[in-house]
Amino acid sequence: MKTNFYFIRHGETANNLCGVWQGQHIDSDLTQNGKLQAKQAAEKLEALRLEVLYTSHLNRAQKTAAIISFRCDLPIKVSAAFAEINYGVAEGQKLDVLKQQYPKIVDLFYNPDSKQYDNHFPEGESVWDVLQRVFTKLDKIFEYQCQKGYQEWNIGIVSHAGVITSIMSALGVENPRVNNCDIVHISKDEAGYMYEEKL
Repeated sequence: MKTNFYFIRHGETANNLCGVWQGQHIDSDLTQNGKLQAKQAAEKLEALRLEVLYTSHLNRAQKTAAIISFRCDLPIKVSAAFAEINYGVAEGQKLDVLKQQYPKIVDLFYNPDSKQYDNHFPEGESVWDVLQRVFTKLDKIFEYQCQKGYQEWNIGIVSHAGVITSIMSALGVENPRVNNCDIVHISKDEAGYMYEEKL
């Protein structure tokens, strides 16, 4: 049995344009370009015949998911497991300021190192924390599929850059990068998880 997980980063937001570090407690609406990006992602996803679309509970992810759901006629399930990393004191701060105050922490979020997954801002989550909650949820989805006896499932997940790049790093991708509404294909079967490709 195999589950194909298609992670979609949310569309561009006003905070993305302003260089503001978003997380779980800082949110902003999609820009017009962000809405267009979501429509373009939906066009790609339509051909994959997804079973369901999961989304982070954050506004920017849910707005992206709604656009995709409308085009692909998909039910939406909201899960905090796919929320952006809690960046603690960094949330709402400008990136250039954070690079001065926390240069090593910022660099490790942009360039994850599997030997330093405890990296986190004060009062925030580490990459390890994020991987635990995300893979626990993915395991449950896979287990449910196995119980139902479905041979192959395609699942969409609207999430965030910090989450998606952490997963990619954990699966061996060096210097992972995802732009707004990039789609990253990850699979799981009895042998484990595998990074497949960026669509």
